[in-house]
This record gives sequence, structure tokens and C-alpha cells, in this order.
Amino acid sequence: MNYITKEIIIDVAKKNQIPDVVAKNGDIASRFIIATIKNNGQAYSIDSQAEILLDILRPDGLRDAFVCELLENGKVKAPLTQWVLGCYGKVRASISIIKDNMRLTTTNFIIDVQECEFDDFPSGTEEYEIIVDVLSRLVDLEERVEELEGKHFTEIGETGQLVPSDDLSVSGIFFRKL
Repeated sequence: MNYITKEIIIDVAKKNQIPDVVAKNGDIASRFIIATIKNNGQAYSIDSQAEILLDILRPDGLRDAFVCELLENGKVKAPLTQWVLGCYGKVRASISIIKDNMRLTTTNFIIDVQECEFDDFPSGTEEYEIIVDVLSRLVDLEERVEELEGKHFTEIGETGQLVPSDDLSVSGIFFRKL
């Protein structure tokens, strides 16, 4: 399968009018941006030891940054990861170049993530498995809280286990939801 790349030019010394990068919600490991970084119209020299990040602010308010690959002539290859494309709408992006105590960030550009036609979260991915695990634990915890609500517990034994007690005169813990 071929990768989809969108080439853009960003001049760090000028206000840029960059057309939106169009992508599709739900795409996985198939889209990249090739950004040519310039300084006053000339190719910007990026140190090979610099860290280069694609900075992202999604429409849902979540932020993250993703490592980019340095190409030649001031070009940077930025991945449009599953997380970047995980929320449809206008995603605000910029590229940061970090070396020693210096950071240079480009002006913003927009990734227009179009809504996908399917609504299945791709099973089998690490993110999917984590979400399923967390939701399962949350449901179990919620059921346990409902089960314990309003009960009085007394700590006993060396194990530190809490056991229910109907005797409210005994010092203990009264469990309630906040």
C-alpha cells in the first residue's frame, strides 16, 4: 500500500497561508505531511541532532506531540498518527525544532480531519485493548461501589481486610459515594 503524503511549505519568518491538509478520521499509519521549513524564503538548516515534533491540538481539546523524521534540504516528515486522526474536525498543528535550550516553532497550520463513514474503533490495536481494559475496570469498580454504598466496615486482623459490620457502635469506615 502506498502512503499518502501532503507537501506544505512553512516559513518561520513570515505569516503563512497554508491550505488545509485534508485527512480522514480512522486512517491508520497511512498519512504523512512533508513540510519544507524555510527562513525568509531560504531552506532552513535543521541540525541533525535536533528533536523535531509535530505539535497537535485536537478539536476535543487534547494535546500531544509526535516525533518527526528529518529529511534533507529543511524538509520534515510528520506522521498523521491514529491519535491525530482520532477526532474529526479542524486539528491545529505546528512543528517544533528543539536543540539544547532552544526551541523554534512554526506558525500553525490546519489538518482538516473528515468524519469517517464507519463507527467501529479498529479492534486489535494497542489503543483499543487499553480502552477496553480501562472501561471494563471502570464498570467493575462502579458495580462494586454500588454494592458497598451505605455499608459500615470494620478493619480486622493482620491482613487489614475490611469486613461489613452492622454494629455502628464499633469504630470503622462508613462507605458512601461522594
